[in-house]
Amino acid sequence: MEGLCEVEDIARVVPHDAQVDAVGHRTPVGSLGICIDYSRCIGSQLKMLVPLSRVLVAALLAGGLGRRGLKKQSLDVSGAAAACFVGFFTLASGYRFGLLLLGFYFSGSKLTKVRASVKQQLDANYKPGGQRSARQVLACSLLATFIAVYAVIRFGDDDVALDFKRAPERSYLLASFIGHYACCAADTWASELGVLSKSEPRLITTLRRVPPGTNGGVSMLGLAMSALGGAFIGVLYYAGSLPSGTAQLQVVTLGAVTGLFGSVLDSILGATVQATYFDRSSRKICDENAPQGNVEHVCGIDLLSNEQVNLVSVLATTAISGVVATYLFP
Repeated sequence: MEGLCEVEDIARVVPHDAQVDAVGHRTPVGSLGICIDYSRCIGSQLKMLVPLSRVLVAALLAGGLGRRGLKKQSLDVSGAAAACFVGFFTLASGYRFGLLLLGFYFSGSKLTKVRASVKQQLDANYKPGGQRSARQVLACSLLATFIAVYAVIRFGDDDVALDFKRAPERSYLLASFIGHYACCAADTWASELGVLSKSEPRLITTLRRVPPGTNGGVSMLGLAMSALGGAFIGVLYYAGSLPSGTAQLQVVTLGAVTGLFGSVLDSILGATVQATYFDRSSRKICDENAPQGNVEHVCGIDLLSNEQVNLVSVLATTAISGVVATYLFP
């Protein structure tokens, strides 16, 4: 483990003729006169990984995140609880990790409300403010939370530059975290702003025209917003790296590329393995079992839900982000 004491090193330092004191600590007798207790070494290192001040800040911000989501109706009760969970562990793992989470959350909440009245006319299942559930929150953040927690336990603080020659594993984890939220932001920005395009969207698999809001429907505006949303995550990571002097402009490109990739993959999955139905009477995207009788199947088979499609695209994007980063950070 980088930054932590190794068993072999301790064995070379602590002589075999050590005494055991009243509380069980080994005290060496001999020329070195140095004692390093492995368990105490690990314990002290772990305590140093996450300062108490960061834990307190993480708890306050995570609690505020959930409370704000309920108040603004961007989260339901389960979504608020999930936001508190992922918010705390992500923020406690590192401020750059937390910055990306907060940037994604607040940008998504704001964009959801852009021309909300128009969106309500397009989707029969539209919820004011978004009111995201725990499933939606976790699909867009749980994997990133695991990455952040594992990274801080494995390597310590995240305030380092991406360097695949000197620290390939750590760099891969950081790139994966960036790609994860780039994908999430790209999909959200494309969904919330692309649906407002004046041009009729086209199904990504066949290019035929489809109603706005169709899963797998894309427009030039939506694709542009995908790249912009991913780049936004890269900009946040760059800004968060400035205080430590580890800022790298390539992270903006990494965000844009992985964000666009994730959004396109999400659209392909949405067009093929997620069913979309259109109510001709209300002119809205609806469920198959909508009360109105004039329902038309637009595209896709009913295999995955929206949350499952998001999860698959996030998993794939997270996995390839490290590979993409190796070309940007030689």
